[in-house]
Amino acid sequence: MNSVKMKLAVIGGGLVVIVLVALAGMTFVFNKITLESQILESQKNYISMGKLLIDDFSLGNTKAVEGLASIILELPIEKLNSQEAIMENVGPILRSFREGGAFFSAGVGLSNGELIVSDTESDAKKLSYYAYGAADSYDARTRDWYKETYGKEGMYISPTYIDALTGFPCFTYAISLTKDGQFIGVLSVDVLVLDLQSIFEQLPVVIFALDKDKQPFVSSDVQIVKKESDSIEAIKKQNLSIIYNLAKQIGDYNYFVMDYQKPDTKQVVEKFGICVNTYTGAQEYTICTIDDNDKINAPIYAMAAKQGILLVVASIFSVILLFFIVGYYLKPLAMIQKGLQSFFAYLNYESRQLPQVLSCKGKDEFGTISTMINENIQQTNINLDIDAKLVKESLEVVEFASKGSASKRISLDTNNPQLKELRNALNGLLEVLEKGVGSDLVELNRVFDSYATLDFTTEVTNAKGRVEIVTNTLGHEIKKMLSTSAGFAQELESKSKELESTIQRLLQGSNTQASSL
Repeated sequence: MNSVKMKLAVIGGGLVVIVLVALAGMTFVFNKITLESQILESQKNYISMGKLLIDDFSLGNTKAVEGLASIILELPIEKLNSQEAIMENVGPILRSFREGGAFFSAGVGLSNGELIVSDTESDAKKLSYYAYGAADSYDARTRDWYKETYGKEGMYISPTYIDALTGFPCFTYAISLTKDGQFIGVLSVDVLVLDLQSIFEQLPVVIFALDKDKQPFVSSDVQIVKKESDSIEAIKKQNLSIIYNLAKQIGDYNYFVMDYQKPDTKQVVEKFGICVNTYTGAQEYTICTIDDNDKINAPIYAMAAKQGILLVVASIFSVILLFFIVGYYLKPLAMIQKGLQSFFAYLNYESRQLPQVLSCKGKDEFGTISTMINENIQQTNINLDIDAKLVKESLEVVEFASKGSASKRISLDTNNPQLKELRNALNGLLEVLEKGVGSDLVELNRVFDSYATLDFTTEVTNAKGRVEIVTNTLGHEIKKMLSTSAGFAQELESKSKELESTIQRLLQGSNTQASSL
């Protein structure tokens, strides 16, 4: 990770990964919402289809029963004013109607409690119809369909009940028969939902309908409507009750999630559902569709897994691609690095070879940097040459000064502030030395050596420095003093000679006097 291009590739790849993760997250959420919307819309369409099927089923049965009632009421009143007349005139019609419409049974409940009916039992007896009543401990007047219809207008549709023979739900359609103000009876038609059930079983989703008593009467899943053991029925009833209550709470075509207990295994699974409450004729129904919640989640998570794999592949590919792209665009950096290393080695005297000019000619930042480095290398080389010449001249001046001459100065200039300060300091020192002592120390030493031998006849030529001038002045004064002393000596010698001559004369006079004596 010491390589810049590797770091940039990893950083760039990391940013790409972050962007891809963000996009994947947004895509996941968007796809989840879209897929949920599509699935829910599909479920709504199936519910609408089921509603149309049930409406058509109910409407067809209602029209058929109303049509049968109209046929019966078209008969003269004398053919309807007694049980015998009804049996004779209406009984055959009931059989024809039942067989023509594939109804389970068709009958007329009379005010005396008797039921004139055509059903599977009459078929078994090979009769078109028969009377069922007090002899069989049966009273039609106690039946809900009779009580809900007697003396009222309109069609009555009973809640569903399970037919003992088929095990499937059944409805009773009933309508009051009144002619010329005289009550004839209540026409009742029992309708099995086998045909409707067959249609529902072709649907690819779990869809069913509940009556107002929360009883299912048709479903694409036969197990929902078919009578089973009490334990299973209890679980089914509990599930359907929860669904029914949720449908009432959240309203039509709204999505809900519930814990659903499977009747056979008692395993609790999460299911989603959509319901619609509808009224068909005189009956209220709730049509629902449910399915495993995984049906929504599974494709979403499968897509997320694919996106994850794609994300990993894209991340690896992006890092590799960025590595080569960054490496390509950072190629001048290696040349710059090499050039700087060579330049610094030159500056640090590790190499005496001048660095080569960088060959980056691009118009980008690297090209600009290379141009600046080349210009600075050239300028630095020029400055180093100037500094070298200045140092050389300084050494010459110092060498000249070490030989006794302080008259020479460092004339070259430099951009290096430290060398410039050193040059000025050396020149200042030489200036002070020249003014304070003298410009030619050799000459000064010669004079000093002469003075040391008491030869004061010489002097410093071209004396400028203070010491040189003082030395010459001192020499002159000593010469004057010696000259004065010499005059005194000559005069003393002359006086001494005169004294000697006088003494000689005195001695001669004394000798003469002595001789005379």
